Amino acid sequence: MNSTAWTWILQLATTITVGVIAFWMKDWKSKTESQIAKNETEIKNVEKALNDFKNQMPYNYTLREDSIRSMANLEKRLEKMDSNFEVKFEKINSSMEKKLDDFFEMFGNKIDKMEEHLNEHILKKEG
Repeated sequence: MNSTAWTWILQLATTITVGVIAFWMKDWKSKTESQIAKNETEIKNVEKALNDFKNQMPYNYTLREDSIRSMANLEKRLEKMDSNFEVKFEKINSSMEKKLDDFFEMFGNKIDKMEEHLNEHILKKEG
């Protein structure tokens, strides 16, 4: 074989190799572009989901500071209620003590009157 044939065979092999590489690169490029488009769509979906989550977060979750503030407010109200109950129970207690004292005093007076009456009655019978 002469050198022209070898040159022709070498050029043909080089052309076929370049063609195969070009075809492979074109296929690889189209697959890469479709994957990039798919990734962009997924990124947009994730961004939308994240924005929706951030918008709903204040309605579903409470910040630590808000929780602490709320608990402090609740504790203050409970302490106020406790002190109000103590004052009211003290008033009820003093009122009940006065009524019981009045009742026992009245009861004691009636017993004293009955005793005086009984003594008078006994003295009349003896005398």
